[in-house]
Amino acid sequence: MHRTPSVITIGLDGATWRLLDRWVDDGTLPNLAALLDRGVRSDLRSCHPPVTSPNWKCLSTGRNPGALDVYWWEVLTETADGYEISRPTSTSYRQPELWDYLGHNDILSAVVNMPTTHPPTDISGVMVSGGPNAEEQGFTTPQSLESTLRERYDYRCLPRRLSLLGDGDEAAVEEAIDLVGTRFEVAEHLGRTRDVDYLNVTVYLSNVFQHFFWDGPATEALWRRIDDGIGRLVETFEDATFLLASDHGSNETDLKFYINLWLAEQGYLETTGSDATIGPMLYRLGLHRDRLSALATKIGVKSALKRLLSRDVIDSVPTKTGSVRLEGKNDRIDWEASDAFAFGQGPVYVFDDDKREEIKAALADLTHDGKHIASTVHDGADVYSGPYAETAPDLVIEQNEGVHISNSLGDEDIFVDPDHWRAENEMTGIFAAAGPDIDTDVPLDTVSILDFAPSVLALLDTPVASSMEGTVLPVVDRPDVSYASYDFDARSDTAVEGDRTRERLSDLGYLE
Repeated sequence: MHRTPSVITIGLDGATWRLLDRWVDDGTLPNLAALLDRGVRSDLRSCHPPVTSPNWKCLSTGRNPGALDVYWWEVLTETADGYEISRPTSTSYRQPELWDYLGHNDILSAVVNMPTTHPPTDISGVMVSGGPNAEEQGFTTPQSLESTLRERYDYRCLPRRLSLLGDGDEAAVEEAIDLVGTRFEVAEHLGRTRDVDYLNVTVYLSNVFQHFFWDGPATEALWRRIDDGIGRLVETFEDATFLLASDHGSNETDLKFYINLWLAEQGYLETTGSDATIGPMLYRLGLHRDRLSALATKIGVKSALKRLLSRDVIDSVPTKTGSVRLEGKNDRIDWEASDAFAFGQGPVYVFDDDKREEIKAALADLTHDGKHIASTVHDGADVYSGPYAETAPDLVIEQNEGVHISNSLGDEDIFVDPDHWRAENEMTGIFAAAGPDIDTDVPLDTVSILDFAPSVLALLDTPVASSMEGTVLPVVDRPDVSYASYDFDARSDTAVEGDRTRERLSDLGYLE
């Protein structure tokens, strides 16, 4: 007999009750409203920092980043010559995921579009990798599924016009919204045509739209399409239990802080080299990176230019605000002379232990026009634990509401008005659940993102991995939850993504 999913989880990147409550109340999202009416909801607390990578992996593993060995979109590794910055792939996160545990217990999964799943791993079932790092080839397991998705759905991992999206290009917005609809069509197709016990579909572009447009018409239109997809899955699989979760939340920004420029100004970060290169020269002629990228996309020569120009030349071209993304200045960092370095959105690495408390206190006290940059500055040891915690950032800034911390280097002012993103990530996201295995009479407080994986395992009558840090949520109607030790080997490959991933992250604003 054909097995249809009994548990369906919907991942909504960056989802926030700040926006959803408004659109639920005014009737914009009727299917989400109906699901909430018959279920439970709460806030969800992310791991530090509240970023897509690594938080989707925190959700799927039930482990904090100290057990994953990944703390942001980029990884800082100590080398004989100083430090090296690379980008993680799916194999860099060193813990099994919930579908690995399910497969060990002969339970079949279909995973569609979750970020940080490229390259796709072999699981008991099917996996379709999600952006922003998925490539347009080799994005499914089994591999044969890829041609089916292309032929039937014209499936893509990311929009063709991605670099135009931030400018509000109408065709780019429409393409992205249609692509979100396709995610739900594919999820429904897999649930109907294959043996599937657990179905997961994630929307990544919701966070991208909120970054660029916040609560504008484009974001509302995207959420309407998401709502249609939710309704379609609920109607098709009416007997399933549904869980909705975000990896983090969002809030509107009013201040951008260039942390590495601040570190340099304070004498904690040393750079070397010259700006007398082709990139700054182009900028002085009014040809900034954003303009050149959009123009090249529109006339169809972007791929050709990337083949002709070296990566160093491309990365040296400033953005429209005059800042150069980290890769363009990576060779200018004097690691030996530097006391500290930061990634965007929170992580700070301190190389001189004697300076740690000094830097922490300075960041905690730092204000601009009376507004604190940080709501809290955490010691890394207080928020990370596990076998790889020694690689964790030494400090983690919890961004104050409305603050976006950028890691770019350049000649920009340290504090500027937001120019690229209208919204930034925050620690508080969303959680909701409804269905026959959810007890709506049990009070539900704020949940941890680490509670998600053990709760899904319990719903599917699978022993919860004793290594997981989260707990089974009290609304899960399973009185006899069992636990087990699994002998999976932790993943150990730390791969560096290719230029296309770096370009996509840059187009989306993560590396500026």
